[in-house]
Amino acid sequence: MNALWWHGPQRLLPPNPWPRSKFEGENHNQTLQEERKPHVTTPDAFNSNFLAKYSDLSKLLHITCYILRFCHNFQRPVDLRLTGLPTVCEWRSANLKWIRLVQQECFPLDIHQLQLGLPVKSSSTLVSLHPFLDIAGVLRVGGRLTQSSLPYDMRQNFVKIRSLNAYKKKNVPMYF
Repeated sequence: MNALWWHGPQRLLPPNPWPRSKFEGENHNQTLQEERKPHVTTPDAFNSNFLAKYSDLSKLLHITCYILRFCHNFQRPVDLRLTGLPTVCEWRSANLKWIRLVQQECFPLDIHQLQLGLPVKSSSTLVSLHPFLDIAGVLRVGGRLTQSSLPYDMRQNFVKIRSLNAYKKKNVPMYF
């Protein structure tokens, strides 16, 4: 009575409810190993969409610090990994990453000219600033302040855009 209650009469049941395997030589006890290769997004994969997502610079730099740290730690053994709060050096590195990214999107032709060792074209809007690329690949302002006794970052400031809105709209940037 119990089987009749749960499964119904025998005449309604199919002979074998489960289909047979189509593969005759299949070993059912064998487990297949899934092959995966790790993929890490490097900081160079950041784009302007990531920049537009965060309106607060300190939050953007904080997140960037942790992404850069993850990329650093992923490639190192456990005893050489960085832990704790981001250091000043990590903050500077994150800041330089974003400065380079914005400059590369706003001044691609000028940066390419300078990477080739050529001066910027006379038609460039940066020509009056006497730009050059520093060791880190940041576009900096040249000129007469190079002779002053000010610190390097003050006498050779990096080329900036005046507003983030101009950058987001991809208008012609205003420099200072």
